[in-house]
Amino acid sequence: MLNCSLLFSQHLKNKGRPYETSAGVPFLIRYPNKIKPSKVIETAYSTVDFNPTILKLMDVDMNGNTFHGVDGSPELLSDALLSKKDNIIFSQDGSGRWAAAVTNGYKLVISRNDVPWLFDLKKVRIGYMA
Repeated sequence: MLNCSLLFSQHLKNKGRPYETSAGVPFLIRYPNKIKPSKVIETAYSTVDFNPTILKLMDVDMNGNTFHGVDGSPELLSDALLSKKDNIIFSQDGSGRWAAAVTNGYKLVISRNDVPWLFDLKKVRIGYMA
């Protein structure tokens, strides 16, 4: 069975690369009467932030338990329709071939096999890295 996670974007099949088609996953949420429609958050978050954010939105009592990650619910529940905080997210692949630092505007990728890459995410179209 062929895993076409990237659908051959960048001539690749599998995920695990620092390209936006692999690492940049949009988070869509609809929560009437809580989150304003058409709200856009440009803050960089990571998948480890989903659990604390969703549980807080659901008013789940954590009983003192904690998660890795940041609770992004205050930003989701704010009155601002556009929100952008200066978070930095660090990620790497499982084999240590590359590591990345991502903000709401830039991505720096350091690789063992290549020169460093600095991407201006505002100029990059989804699925394409110039």
